[in-house]
Amino acid sequence: MRNIREGKALNPRRRVRPPPAGPDSGRACDRDSSSLCNVVSCCQFSVDEQSSKPYEKVRLPITASLEVLYTPRRTELGTNWPVGKRPRVGSGVVVGGQRREKKGARDKVSPQDKGGLLTHVLPSPAEKASVVRAMFDRIATRYDRLNRLFSFGLDQYWRRVTVRAVRVTAQDRVVDLACGTGDLSALAARTGARVVGVDFSGNMLAGARQRGIDALFVQADASSLPIPSQWATVVLSGFALRNLVSIPAVLAEAARVLTPGGRLALLEVDTPSGRILRWGHQAYFTRIVPWLGSLLSDAWAYTYLPQSVSYLPESAELQSMIEEAGFLQVGKRQLSGGVAQLLTAVRR
Repeated sequence: MRNIREGKALNPRRRVRPPPAGPDSGRACDRDSSSLCNVVSCCQFSVDEQSSKPYEKVRLPITASLEVLYTPRRTELGTNWPVGKRPRVGSGVVVGGQRREKKGARDKVSPQDKGGLLTHVLPSPAEKASVVRAMFDRIATRYDRLNRLFSFGLDQYWRRVTVRAVRVTAQDRVVDLACGTGDLSALAARTGARVVGVDFSGNMLAGARQRGIDALFVQADASSLPIPSQWATVVLSGFALRNLVSIPAVLAEAARVLTPGGRLALLEVDTPSGRILRWGHQAYFTRIVPWLGSLLSDAWAYTYLPQSVSYLPESAELQSMIEEAGFLQVGKRQLSGGVAQLLTAVRR
């Protein structure tokens, strides 16, 4: 593919430096034998992050079949470019298999692309896990700062509400599903609870470990947790449901690791019900956020994230899924006028 704006080819042999290693990379967990290390089969990890190969797949012993792609491939989606080498807006490059035409300084989608852009932004179920994992590995270093910026700091308020809603205490054992860089894990750990954060993005976990949170962070799939049955008393998740391949499978796994009477709290985005607020939210979330994301981080990622709301089931269907997974007292609370939602339940 050529950069039409500059009239020259991108060098396919240019090597991309892997992201910086976290302070704990390549080092075994230094917790004593009575700590949370007993929860999982293996909490050691050893990552060859010094490799200079451009598309190096790194294996972690915690999940033998799990591979982390540390640098993005230029996939058929057309926009997974390494940071700093993304084609400039309005350059006339091919996006999602269709062409964006250069029209002055603005990036306008050609008429034939309007009907298919969403289809190309959202990966198929077969590709979703690998595409989403690679995306979070790319944006990990700026993810927290942009979350604060785009939500005007409300994301931290919503997380505090989540932890308070299930009354986490020092006697609890908490599992944070799709923990990312550890925001919910940090709040739960402050109560004195024993916390295990689980995520499938290596770079997001590296960011969590760098924060010095008193928690164990494990790389694994949320639908196949390396945690004994009925170990946890609380399961938390923040803004993860729409990135999962199978929501019912993850809910069933959460039910497995929870003790009877254990609490579940799922924080997720939502759509306001009020007409004016819904219009403003849609304009901001689907237009301004992707535009700012393309300037400050990764264009494809911040186009995908707003559009991924379409993966979420309707409220009644989602609550029904939670009940079918083995939960009682399922409730929903809208936050900040319906911009976010908090789903809570109790293990049967």
